[in-house]
Amino acid sequence: MTSVLAPATFWLTPHSSPTKPSYQQKHFPAVERHGKLQLIASKTGQAGSLKILQDTKIYAGNFSQGESQVLVLDLRATGSAPSRKQSFGGCKTQACARRR
Repeated sequence: MTSVLAPATFWLTPHSSPTKPSYQQKHFPAVERHGKLQLIASKTGQAGSLKILQDTKIYAGNFSQGESQVLVLDLRATGSAPSRKQSFGGCKTQACARRR
């Protein structure tokens, strides 16, 4: 089964003011995030992601049942907490199960 992802829209408040509003659009092929997380937005535009004026990273991923990926979050830069790992993937929610 092939599914089409509708465009996603994010409204982010810039980390500094005044900042002129901006608009970006980019196609991220689904094949590049199958079974893994793909960086789609970041402060510096690293790895071909959209550049945003926030100290954050936004990821997207497509996972089949049983697939997963671990993302190591380094929160030391923010002074919030030590590094921790977060696992993503699989089909563990009712919404995900209904799509199949």
